[in-house]
Amino acid sequence: MEIRMLFLIIFIYVFNKKRMDLLVLILILLSGYIIKYLIDTINSLNNEIKEIKMKCISTKNNLTFETNSKNPSDQINDALIKNIVYFKNYFDK
Repeated sequence: MEIRMLFLIIFIYVFNKKRMDLLVLILILLSGYIIKYLIDTINSLNNEIKEIKMKCISTKNNLTFETNSKNPSDQINDALIKNIVYFKNYFDK
């Protein structure tokens, strides 16, 4: 990828009638390197995710979670009543 990009830049530089600034050449090389780095990083992360899925995530054993807890609406109602009483007392003062 980098070699093809380098040959393309040299081709444009040599056969173009207008002269290419050195800054433009540096920016093109830098942007090509950054794009290649990002693509390689995404590919390696994708491979890592595939490995994790293959090795760590298995659906052989079904897990059941049995926990007893209070109804959340009761807890929310209690908290709401406490807040209303607090504001009532605050504004009554």
